[in-house]
Amino acid sequence: MLLYLYLVRAAFFRDLMHPVLAESWRRRSFVPCRDLCARIIAASTQHVPDDSLLRQIDDLPFYRNSWRTLVGEAILFGCEEMPLVQMAPQTLSCLLAPEQYLGGELSRCAFAPIQQVHFGSRDLTFGGTFYRPDHAGHNDERDVRRLLDYLNGVDLEAWREEMLCPMPELTSADEREEELAYVRDWWSPLVDVYRRAVERDCIVVCEEC
Repeated sequence: MLLYLYLVRAAFFRDLMHPVLAESWRRRSFVPCRDLCARIIAASTQHVPDDSLLRQIDDLPFYRNSWRTLVGEAILFGCEEMPLVQMAPQTLSCLLAPEQYLGGELSRCAFAPIQQVHFGSRDLTFGGTFYRPDHAGHNDERDVRRLLDYLNGVDLEAWREEMLCPMPELTSADEREEELAYVRDWWSPLVDVYRRAVERDCIVVCEEC
């Protein structure tokens, strides 16, 4: 499983991206997306490929799969930042939310805070439909601030290797100690993602691929 976090300006998402993509879905047309796509292409710090749907929007017939692809491109190329952070959501869930970890697959509304950090507190919907249900969520501005407070309050020194015993892939104390060292090393960069999101007034979009 690959997990990506995208920092998207909250005002851009709320005032432009979300309403435009919702209207596109409701009308079953890409006409409402033309200005949005042009704006994303002009402002993107990344190269937008010639074969992207963002560049083909004027001649693009509406199909559901094409709409979802366009949403993905709008998030990817319209985001403020796509942080490169090594993440271990299962390990951190085992450490910080053992009941949810042992409970197996959960609906988003039952996620513990550390799961919300990785997968989002809210479904990502536009115009009443889901963008990649069960694979994409987001944390809005209030969620981002709440989760940053949560992350800042976690005591890494309280973690012990025996807390990872429920993970069947870690078969020895040495392996569990190594995994603890790994998640401790990458904890600060994960917290920094949410700190930057607060500082830049961004939401965080979480997507599994």
